Amino acid sequence: MGFSNGPSHARPLPGSGWGRSRAWVYSQDLRDRVIDAGLSGGSARQAAARFGVGEATAIVWVRRARNRQTFAVLGVSGAVLFYLGKQIPYFIAFPPYRVSNVVNTLICVGITVIATFLPRPEYSLIMMCFGMFVYVQLNLRWTIPLHNVDAYLVAEETA
Repeated sequence: MGFSNGPSHARPLPGSGWGRSRAWVYSQDLRDRVIDAGLSGGSARQAAARFGVGEATAIVWVRRARNRQTFAVLGVSGAVLFYLGKQIPYFIAFPPYRVSNVVNTLICVGITVIATFLPRPEYSLIMMCFGMFVYVQLNLRWTIPLHNVDAYLVAEETA
């Protein structure tokens, strides 16, 4: 009888061999369980001991998950405030735009919310930029050309 060369839920990184490196590739299922345990009230160290992973690894995984949640909340909050800040003056000043402004805003906020569920912050930022692009396109193609707002504009005074 001998000792196992490594944990049963991990495998060594390619090229490192058993014993030459302490780097392990863990399954996504294990990562998810460690993160869930760390976020549900227990500490990352307790989760590491419970699932047999290194403390530093569990701490990094849980910290990233917490940062990701904060990023998602801030991203959605910032986008919603941006869209509302842009649309409120148009909503008040141009009654014919009201329905299309609300629809455009809901579409873009929806894109932003979906972006927060992407696996990496970089992907979320790209999707949020895409939401801004959609916002501009919706306004340029479907909102502005459809309505005549000349009656709502102030005439220029010539001197």
